[in-house]
Amino acid sequence: MRAIIGAFLISISAIMLGSPASAQSMSNLMGIDPVDDGNTVLMVEGRGEKLVAPDMAMFSAGVETTGATAREALQANARTTRIVLDAARALGIAERDIQTAQVRVRPVMSDDRDRRGFSSYERDGRSTKAAIVSVSTSDPTSEHEAPPRIIGYRATNSVNIRQRDLDEFGKTIDTLVEAGANRVEGPDFMLDDDRATLDETRQLAMRDARRRAELQAEAAGLRVKRIMLIMEGRDSGLRSRLSSLISSQDLGSDPYGRTPMAPGQLAISSSVNVTFELEPQ
Repeated sequence: MRAIIGAFLISISAIMLGSPASAQSMSNLMGIDPVDDGNTVLMVEGRGEKLVAPDMAMFSAGVETTGATAREALQANARTTRIVLDAARALGIAERDIQTAQVRVRPVMSDDRDRRGFSSYERDGRSTKAAIVSVSTSDPTSEHEAPPRIIGYRATNSVNIRQRDLDEFGKTIDTLVEAGANRVEGPDFMLDDDRATLDETRQLAMRDARRRAELQAEAAGLRVKRIMLIMEGRDSGLRSRLSSLISSQDLGSDPYGRTPMAPGQLAISSSVNVTFELEPQ
């Protein structure tokens, strides 16, 4: 929607710059004061940006299990998921920061073979493989010719978690994995409250628009008379995926290592479209 408005404003500015009569007519159409005779219109985009350290991370922790039946896979998943959620609560993560993102049960088909020619799936965390009998491909009863069949079921339960204490982020990941989480994705770094930062970047954007207008007006032998129209633009950079969850080998007392975390900085920016009336110097 903002892109459409921006394109509309550019068209308006082009019409206004075409002739004083067109500028007057378009000004009346938009309900703003008309441009004085001999004046012109300039529309600029101002941008403001600020680098800030995030104070919160969002990531997903999931449990994937398999079984011979859908019920078996789902029951095994439920048991492990409860343990993972209890572990998250024991770390001090509030209920408001834990939200189920997806629950899925789907069949594992017989054509899901690995490179060694096996049909395989995991059952309670252990790989179960059924060897494929080697037969002639010309045989119409060959498994290579037969349609896929269900050989098991896979259940997945993913939970979105907000980590507000970034110093404990690595510990949280390690604890949840030890509790049974085997699918971890993220994190997205963000600010818990971004209003003050956005207020600052919007002010910077407005100052930038004014600076650019005065610069271009001076180059054209004109000066800024007034602001005719302000359209708020887009805010961006409120969330950034700057780090991946990768376990590193620690040579210290912990034989399994700790999950590292590098939050970096968020580049939060705002934009504003401002239409100015310019007059001769």
